[in-house]
Amino acid sequence: VDLSDDNLGNLVDHAVKSMVTSKVRDLSAKLKLCRTKLGREIALNKDLKSTISTLQQEVGDLRREAELHSRKEEALKAEINQLMDENGMALQNVS
Repeated sequence: VDLSDDNLGNLVDHAVKSMVTSKVRDLSAKLKLCRTKLGREIALNKDLKSTISTLQQEVGDLRREAELHSRKEEALKAEINQLMDENGMALQNVS
């Protein structure tokens, strides 16, 4: 084994380059994985936003429908009360 300064320097350079190359590959792989995960998260976020928007529209529709039914119920109650009053007057007139 040649232990001259030049040879030791070359061996050290080679070892450092090899370690750096290996580390860069590892970090590149991790970065690619993170980008993939981020892409999935972004897609999921868009899907969730769309779902939330749809649900908000449905809630609004249901509230309007409930209000309409409430008004119809009040109108029917008023009509029933009026019919009962008319029926009561008719019974009084018969007596």
